Amino acid sequence: MKRILGIGNALVDALATLNDDNLLDLFGLPKGSMTLIGDNEQVHIQECFSSLAVERSTGGSAGNTMLALAHLGMQPGFIGTIGDDATGRFFAANCEEHGIVPYLTTLPQQSGVAYTFISPGGERTFATYLGAAAMMTADDLRPDMFVGYDYLYVEGYLVQNHDLILRAVELAKEAGLKVCLDLASYNIVEADLDFFVHLVSEHVDI
Repeated sequence: MKRILGIGNALVDALATLNDDNLLDLFGLPKGSMTLIGDNEQVHIQECFSSLAVERSTGGSAGNTMLALAHLGMQPGFIGTIGDDATGRFFAANCEEHGIVPYLTTLPQQSGVAYTFISPGGERTFATYLGAAAMMTADDLRPDMFVGYDYLYVEGYLVQNHDLILRAVELAKEAGLKVCLDLASYNIVEADLDFFVHLVSEHVDI
């Protein structure tokens, strides 16, 4: 069986079902959007979520893909960064529970959280706090992480970190892996088109 290694933002999804959309207006979140938030916004939204019924699951584009592969009976791996906190420990434990091999670097920053507001009609609105997830660097990658895998799955949301992606691709190729690139979102591609073109033309197999 082929084995796939993912690299991406290690996020925990915190999902809350709303009775109305008043909270979206309160936090200035366009319904159905994904908005990146900073430390101040994160504190206010976390306080709000503490009074709601919240479900948690591991998230992030690559994280979700590796979880799906694990449910299909494969043994994927995941490279990412978490904080030394309950959220980070939840992410690591969930990986191990579902058979995902975690290659996680722990940092002093708070772990990343995707706050998910579910409107009465089912529409999802995200306020994403990247935290430690965005702190991954090329120096966090080791050659041994890539041994035993056949494919490297690269999350497109990481592509703005050119040094990290180029190092990951280099180590993958040295270990004989094929490289798969998730193009993330159209606006991500648009914002860094030249680098995406370079990746696709020079390094990406799928």
